[in-house]
Amino acid sequence: MKKGLWLLLFCISVVAQPRQGVVYESSEGKPLAFASIRCGDTLIFSDIDGRYALCEPEGPIRVYVPGYKESKTYTRAGASVIETYLNPLATRYGREFAESKSRTLIAAAIASKPRTDPQRALPPHRFKAYNKLVVTANPDSIPGRIDSVFYFKYSDKKVFRKMDSSDYYFRKYISRQHLFLSEKVSEFKYDGDVLKENIEGARMGGFSQPVYEIMALRLQSFSVYGDKFEMARASYNGPLAQDAFENYTYRLQDSLRISGRKVYAIAFFPKQTKGLSGLLYIDAGTFGVAKATMRFRGVVDITAEYRFRFLEDRSIWFAEATELILAKGRYDRPISILGTTLDFEPESSTADQFSGRAVSRKRRKFASDFIYAKSVS
Repeated sequence: MKKGLWLLLFCISVVAQPRQGVVYESSEGKPLAFASIRCGDTLIFSDIDGRYALCEPEGPIRVYVPGYKESKTYTRAGASVIETYLNPLATRYGREFAESKSRTLIAAAIASKPRTDPQRALPPHRFKAYNKLVVTANPDSIPGRIDSVFYFKYSDKKVFRKMDSSDYYFRKYISRQHLFLSEKVSEFKYDGDVLKENIEGARMGGFSQPVYEIMALRLQSFSVYGDKFEMARASYNGPLAQDAFENYTYRLQDSLRISGRKVYAIAFFPKQTKGLSGLLYIDAGTFGVAKATMRFRGVVDITAEYRFRFLEDRSIWFAEATELILAKGRYDRPISILGTTLDFEPESSTADQFSGRAVSRKRRKFASDFIYAKSVS
């Protein structure tokens, strides 16, 4: 009986595991960002790398990107990743329509900011928020092996030096607890001009610096409507800024319903190398933002998510939850985020620490390759 129950629970857990998928452009094999993924009544979007996760799908998976032929994909038993390749359409009509329609919607959203941006439309107000910041890693992503460390002496012959068990102990440690954890409860006051935060209570562990140095950090902008948007202490041009069309291109991706209201999902991409990409969910009636995803890849890989709640009495979308994930990007020098809490090793070829010369082999993964920070409010 116990064996049968255990087997049933195991099967349920296996079925509940989300399936990973990737969407590619067929001719060049490049990933397609923000593709629409439909399965039954479920609609999700791939990320900037064309990746998505979908709970065990029942029936076909329909994948669509404007300018490409829609694909119908079926999952295969035993396949770990669902790969979909989209073929470009012979004409540009679909893509041009999506770009033209998106510009019209974004222009309306920018023009409507005086009545859709809560900081401009609402009178002075206050609200409370809880924030949790975690620096951690997924234990399953860490090899957990014990390696042998070698160095080169006089020639290319490797000489054993010591055993390296850092990966093993790091995985063991991170399986039990986070590297850093902080929590705070704040009251936000908006006086009609400035939004101020008053921290009413806070606690943290695993950190040696004074509390206020971390609590004072603003990891992301509170509003998505500003001319500038901040993430991890860096400033970017906002996708709804007055000059947004000078910095971003837009593409109408799909339509859906959030809280019973029709919204348009609009993907945006930077015209310059340094810029944000993401999705804006624009209300079809008010042109306010119902949901937003902002992403930047560079020194660090940052993703910010915003969810809003529609206030019927005010006909406005008000921030309900935010989430920011900060992980390692690509860089040739070591960098530090959040003081010394989150250090990233350089991405360039590994330098032999004993001989002092570069070794032309695949770079070994450091602990920082698996560490990420997550802030949820």
